[in-house]
Amino acid sequence: TLAMPDNDAKFRNQGLAGLSWLMMESTADESNEIFRRLLVEYPDSKFSARAVISRAKFLEEQGDQPAATAFYQLIVDRLPNFEMAQIARLRLAWFCQKSTNIESLHRAKSLLGQFLDIAESMPETDENQSLKLVDEAMYQLGWVNIDLGNTLQAEAAFGDLVAAFPESKYWPDAAFRLASAM
Repeated sequence: TLAMPDNDAKFRNQGLAGLSWLMMESTADESNEIFRRLLVEYPDSKFSARAVISRAKFLEEQGDQPAATAFYQLIVDRLPNFEMAQIARLRLAWFCQKSTNIESLHRAKSLLGQFLDIAESMPETDENQSLKLVDEAMYQLGWVNIDLGNTLQAEAAFGDLVAAFPESKYWPDAAFRLASAM
């Protein structure tokens, strides 16, 4: 327990955030609990969402996909329209697509659809980093649709990417997939 007054959320948030950063390199359950508490107790803090995303990415890099998935899902559940939830949604869709079972592929498609719907309504500012990932979401959606056997929907996703993002690193392959379908 932090030795700070209960009514002083700012100091408590800073203390909990500082402790979470100190524990970033640890894979211990206690560290995961600190990060979980940070997001649960301070859902309006941009810092807590960023810290939890960083923790999820760290766990993902360490090969702990279940723990990373739990953190990404926590962000999506707690902050569904927040910037960090968009990044979490994209990572969850990737995990679902990698599993290749039909149920997971449908979940990936749903997550990507949510990502694109929310991105469409987000203002274009420098803070909205997920808007830079729209082309990736479209490309991934194209491949999920291919995996599901939805050829026309895959073509639509690749076509949208080709039309809207000519500078995208995914453009050449999306254009190839689109041209191959004709």
